[in-house]
Amino acid sequence: TLQTVEELIEILETTEEIDEVPFEFGPGFGVELEYRANALPDKVFLKIGELEYPLVGDSGEHLFKKAGLPTDREEVSGLMALLAPLPGAAAALSVLTGRSGKGLEKKVFGLNFPNPVGLAAGFDKDGALVAILPALGFGFLEIGSVTLEPQPGNPRPRLFRVPQSHALVNRMGFNSEGARLVARRLASQPRPCVPLGINLGLNKDVEPPQAPAAYARTLRILAEHGDYFVVNVSSPNTPGLRD
Repeated sequence: TLQTVEELIEILETTEEIDEVPFEFGPGFGVELEYRANALPDKVFLKIGELEYPLVGDSGEHLFKKAGLPTDREEVSGLMALLAPLPGAAAALSVLTGRSGKGLEKKVFGLNFPNPVGLAAGFDKDGALVAILPALGFGFLEIGSVTLEPQPGNPRPRLFRVPQSHALVNRMGFNSEGARLVARRLASQPRPCVPLGINLGLNKDVEPPQAPAAYARTLRILAEHGDYFVVNVSSPNTPGLRD
């Protein structure tokens, strides 16, 4: 059994002769990584109890896949939130997914972007994954949309895959834990190594005349935690938002 992420990284980078390498992240987590040299299309698996999640493969269907079962964005986010605080998790993920290319750096509005490909708002709605997402190679992150007050969004299931059309149907309903909780979470962890954008949303029960004030209050709560801010005025889930 390996004791550090560095040991796992060294093995994955230097040999293809081994069939399986179990690795425990820490006491009580029951999390293992397995490397299977002859497994296709996926070679690296995350194991949590009886569940297995292929992490890297050639199919391109999804990043994480519950063995034999479909998964959705919210399940993947929950899994990554479990991994995010673990020491060395981001370094291991970076090795498994590859590093950003060279010569792609850009400076825009005074911000330095290591590459121009970022993660749009909607995946990490509440800022729970900013510690680990840069390891996937993104040049910037945008979290949210974050609303002033918490709201649950639509009942689950609310994100659907349509394989025959290579499409996703999003009916999330603007779910958010609220600006205050997101601000506390961001304040409790180091800033990511790439620019962090925060997408500002509007609660469903805000009347149009009060919208500017609600956006302003949300911005004040989050102002010190983001590098740039986006005002979301296009969500079809918020009545009257485009008026």
